[in-house]
Amino acid sequence: MTDCHNMIKEHSEDRQMVRIVIGALTDASILANPSAGKNYTAMGFHAAMFGYLARIFKNGLVDPLDKPSTRKKTFERIFNFMVNTFFN
Repeated sequence: MTDCHNMIKEHSEDRQMVRIVIGALTDASILANPSAGKNYTAMGFHAAMFGYLARIFKNGLVDPLDKPSTRKKTFERIFNFMVNTFFN
């Protein structure tokens, strides 16, 4: 996880890093293997990475993929992913 933190910190001025990290963290195929059950370690890693991303980017945590890009849309995407993946 330290390597991921360093990479995010190094590119903290680059909005494309937000897109890359959110894209990777919200890729359900990374966590989803229904026959294996929930991987709580991976889920914890994802939750921690979302928190770290928010801590580094603060108000700049806006996914440039959205048009128009807003913090609210980014928050909703992350929130919906976490609820649907972690709690369903």
